[in-house]
Amino acid sequence: MKLHQLAVLSVCVALAAALRVRRDDDDDDDIDLTPTGQTKACKTKDGRDGMCVHESMCTEDHVFQPGGIIDDSEIRLYLLRIGSCPGKWDWCCVFPNMTTTEPTATDRSKTDTGCRSGTKDSCPWCVGLYRDGGNPRTKSPSGLYCGGAIIGSKIVLTSASCVLGGKGSKLWVQLPGSDKHYTVNSTAKNTQFNSGTREHDTALLLLDEEVPWPEKQTGACLGLKTPLAGDCVAIGFDKKDQLVFTPMSVTSGSCTEQGSSYDAACGHTSGTCSVSSGSPVMCPSDGEGLIVAGLVRQNCVSNTAVLGSLVPSADWIRDELTKNAIAANRYSIIR
Repeated sequence: MKLHQLAVLSVCVALAAALRVRRDDDDDDDIDLTPTGQTKACKTKDGRDGMCVHESMCTEDHVFQPGGIIDDSEIRLYLLRIGSCPGKWDWCCVFPNMTTTEPTATDRSKTDTGCRSGTKDSCPWCVGLYRDGGNPRTKSPSGLYCGGAIIGSKIVLTSASCVLGGKGSKLWVQLPGSDKHYTVNSTAKNTQFNSGTREHDTALLLLDEEVPWPEKQTGACLGLKTPLAGDCVAIGFDKKDQLVFTPMSVTSGSCTEQGSSYDAACGHTSGTCSVSSGSPVMCPSDGEGLIVAGLVRQNCVSNTAVLGSLVPSADWIRDELTKNAIAANRYSIIR
């Protein structure tokens, strides 16, 4: 009986090797977080109810894995070809307490867990984005070159320009004042991003491990319906990689012709102006303190900086977070 089982296994391995497929069409710099059958219900091989997701988000036992996994084995690739999901890289995956309907956005005040707002001098979920080899532009040996905001246990919001700026380098993020590095596993740029006008200049970073949060909080509150306007605070970094808070009066429209786009805004300050590309811009929201309404696009020139609103990128951000199984009430304020 054991010899028979061994023979069957040998045949399966040989067949899988013969049918091995290469991912030559994948982008080495981006992860495609778009499972073709995202809302399609499916059944695992042992009869469990699941949903079709990108195979990188699921374990061999068909259990959802936050942050994703890497498995290029011949057997796994072969099973993908004969699975019940329609997409080339889809995998039938079981989610804890999963329903077969897409998560519904709710107001975080009605839940036990939620995001955390900032203040004019506090940003607990702000991070610096680093690359190996240092930063040749600023000659910073630490490699700090952009900023971002943690919006979930393993997801960081930053600009697509920052992702392009780190292309070909090992990337990691770090909370100011901490020595802990969180390696960037993969990136996703907004599909509508225009590198010339900087339109839709948003991106998400997927970390290798979770960032611990106290009191069940899960990162920054996003104002996906909040106008980037009024008395806001933009984030930057000093020479010691510590946070700098710059109060800004923000109006719709670009400060300069360069990088002008319909989703741009202009921030002006009467004091010292220190902001970093990709860093969050926090604006007031009724009863919620300061929440992330935009990102820094260009550094200060004559006490002004070009900023970008999140509102036009809201659908893309929601879609990417949903595909990573981040519940809507854990990252956003919906009004």
